[in-house]
Amino acid sequence: MPRSGDPIAPPRRRAAPARDYRMAAGRRPAARRAKIAAFEAWRRQPGAGLRGRRKRRRAEETDVTGSRLVRRTVPAGLALALGAALLLSGCTATAEKTCEPRDLLRAGEKAPPLEVKDASGGRVVVNDLIAGKVALVDVWATWCAPCLAALPHLEAMDRKYGDRGFEVVGIMIDSNAMSIGPSFVAQRDVGYQVLYDDDAAEFSCAWGDVIGIPTLLLIDRDGTVADVFTGVNDLEAIERRVQELLGGPEGPAEEPRA
Repeated sequence: MPRSGDPIAPPRRRAAPARDYRMAAGRRPAARRAKIAAFEAWRRQPGAGLRGRRKRRRAEETDVTGSRLVRRTVPAGLALALGAALLLSGCTATAEKTCEPRDLLRAGEKAPPLEVKDASGGRVVVNDLIAGKVALVDVWATWCAPCLAALPHLEAMDRKYGDRGFEVVGIMIDSNAMSIGPSFVAQRDVGYQVLYDDDAAEFSCAWGDVIGIPTLLLIDRDGTVADVFTGVNDLEAIERRVQELLGGPEGPAEEPRA
């Protein structure tokens, strides 16, 4: 017994029995048993859990072309619609073309009619410009360094042989050639006629796909392709070829403009 004056200890409480959350299957409510069964069935499926959700999310955020889209920005349905549109358009420079591009013209082939735009936006048939002449058609773009380097020599050729029935015609094929081209040509004071064909859309349909630039097509007086030069070329060799078609290297030599 406690002695007088000793502190009285509080009565001990009996510890409550640990609650067993794992209730026997038979004691769980039917609705809970159904939920647990459904969860267990889902958990056993391949791709369940956090990794599975991530994989499914990536799949939903990937369009039909296989490109990942920005997460949480483009809904899956919109992604599929965009992917289908990209496939239909081709996602290439030929998206705006109205016909199937053909292979580039080769020597000996007759040049079919090619209609592009001039600086004012009017439609011009290249064949009409060069009819009865020996012509060098230069396909180029403002971002092409070799194309720009060739301009002075082409200008010199146009001046040197112009009175003998020779003409240089440029066709600019930048994606926005019609909007930036005329001012670019004016600033550089290009000395021959330049026409414009956004993304080579018309050129590819009529004269063939441009594989590399500059591409120069030498056309004879009867409209037949005499030669095709693609990429960086020996401009002096091209000039000798022009002389052959003109009947010989006549006329005074002229240096290219700086």
